[in-house]
Amino acid sequence: MNLANKISLLRILLIPFFILLFYGFYLWGWFWAGCAAILVYLLAAFTDFLDGYVARKYHMVSTLGKLIDPLADKMFLMSVMICLVGQGMMDVWVVVVVLAREFLITGLRSVAAAENIVIAASKWGKAKTVSQIIAVGLLLFDAFVYRLVFSGVNIAWICVMIMTVLTVYSGVDYIYKNRKLLKM
Repeated sequence: MNLANKISLLRILLIPFFILLFYGFYLWGWFWAGCAAILVYLLAAFTDFLDGYVARKYHMVSTLGKLIDPLADKMFLMSVMICLVGQGMMDVWVVVVVLAREFLITGLRSVAAAENIVIAASKWGKAKTVSQIIAVGLLLFDAFVYRLVFSGVNIAWICVMIMTVLTVYSGVDYIYKNRKLLKM
């Protein structure tokens, strides 16, 4: 297992620590746990950038990395989103849209792989991931530190709506560009 894959694996290993800290804040009122949960979240977000950078710069792109990196992204972000839903800080329908998109595109990639076709991440897929990281991070900041409001509008909520639109659009984009795979 190369360094880039170990960095991706770290993101998966951070999930239980995030959950423990997240609920440490909500169950026991430990302010420091909320701040620590944000730090773990930021570390996980940074590893998302870092593993790709290391893999490309040091020529460590591998089959395992192509599996574990997107899996780690989805596992970590979905874990955080589910925690947010559990505390009423994120609407369930948003998480259902995100999950549906992820299952749909993962299925599309599986069909493509069966045909020896690789579906690379698109610019819209990358924008979706960045928007998810930003929106979820702002929701955590809102919950644990300070509510960001501009002219009476919650900034985190606006970012969640942008994230949701990008999530749907990127899914439609992947399906449209690979529609030949779905014709039987």
